[in-house]
Amino acid sequence: MPEPGHGYAKLWVKYFWGIGFVDGDADMRGYESYHELFFATYGDVGIAPRLALFWHSDLLRTFHLGDARDGSVERHVALGDPALGLRLRLFRSERAALALEGAVRAPFARGNARQTVYARREPHEPIGELRVGNGVFELESRVAFGYSFDAVYLAFSAGYQWRAEGFDDRVLWSAEVGWSFTETWSSRVRASGAHSLRFESAPRANSPSGMGNGSSWAGLAWELERQIVDRWYASLVIEGGLFGLRRLSGGPVTSLGVATQF
Repeated sequence: MPEPGHGYAKLWVKYFWGIGFVDGDADMRGYESYHELFFATYGDVGIAPRLALFWHSDLLRTFHLGDARDGSVERHVALGDPALGLRLRLFRSERAALALEGAVRAPFARGNARQTVYARREPHEPIGELRVGNGVFELESRVAFGYSFDAVYLAFSAGYQWRAEGFDDRVLWSAEVGWSFTETWSSRVRASGAHSLRFESAPRANSPSGMGNGSSWAGLAWELERQIVDRWYASLVIEGGLFGLRRLSGGPVTSLGVATQF
């Protein structure tokens, strides 16, 4: 939790290489090709004792989807859906901290279908539709706990995501361990997930992007970070799916980022 007037900001580029679409029955369906390239930002700033403002958004999203019928590739560009929230520190001791946060995410990108996804194998039947945004407002609440040892820390969070227009709500969670092994190098491993509660009021989407209604996932990320100069950091992140993928693509994700403390 930053002190008033201080904070943290990060900018990164993320590349996703899709290796197949996981449908609502958890079956992997092959398509011609699918790639994503996102530019994203996160930051938080202290606005009062024990209270911080934070934001998170994909600044720009690009999607590249191949058509198995003729080998062509269509490209789609969209703005990200920005989230703005508040974090309140409930408790802090010498080594432990507990916080509560809430945020709202606005649908800057429209949630309509942009392109039909066709199976790789003949007769190339339709298996989904690409969406580049959810198209609905989302409200999130989380409780987060962290504990620090001398060079290692543990962090956990649990939350709930309410989605408008009859979309399935989702349960959110994360568990993270990080360590500093020199004065300038550190690393962390994070498992996280979002699990649809499968309400019945809105149709579910089958999009390789995972956007739309009904998607669920759990993933694992490894991050390596180096301090470049005082208060400036560069990072590499490699991510992949763990279990429970539904209605989105599986495949590796690589991110490069730069961050600063102020």
